[in-house]
Amino acid sequence: MANLGENSLLTGLLSPTSQRNQKADSKRKRIRRCRSAPLAELVPRELDGKNEATTLPRSEFFLDKLHPSFKRVAIFLTFYLVVGTICFSFVMKQIKGEKVNVILDAVYFCIVTMTTVGYGDLVPNSVASKLLACAYVFSGMAVVGLMLSKGADYIAEKQEMLLI
Repeated sequence: MANLGENSLLTGLLSPTSQRNQKADSKRKRIRRCRSAPLAELVPRELDGKNEATTLPRSEFFLDKLHPSFKRVAIFLTFYLVVGTICFSFVMKQIKGEKVNVILDAVYFCIVTMTTVGYGDLVPNSVASKLLACAYVFSGMAVVGLMLSKGADYIAEKQEMLLI
C-alpha cells in the first residue's frame, strides 16, 4: 500500500512534462467562460494564441466594429422605429397638429413618443391613436432599458478584459 502512494507521488517528480501539463490544465480550469466574459473574437491575438497568418482578413464595414450585443440592439431599434412609423402613418389623420409629410411626421412622432419627450405639437385625437401612442411609450421604455442594460454589460465586459 505504501509503495503505491510513493509511486504516484514520484511520477510527477520524474517526468517534468506531466507537471507542465497539470499546470496548463489548472490554468485552463481557472478561467471559465461565463455570460459576461469576453467573446473569443474580441480577445487580442497575443492572448488568443492564433497566428495572424491563419486568420481570414475582416471587412472594414462599420457594423463589424460594433459589439454583437450592440448590433442586436441597433437591429431591434431599427425594426421598432420602422414598425412604429408604419403604424403611425396609418393613423396620422387622427393626430392633430401641423404636419409636413406623412412619413417624416410618423418618424418624428415615433422618436418623440419613444423617448417620452412629448413636445405636444402632434397630439393623438382619437381613441385608437391614443392607445397606440400609449403602447408605443411603454414598449419604448422597454427598448431604452434594453439599450442601457446592453451598455452596462459592455462596460462590465471591458472591465473584466482589463482585469484579466
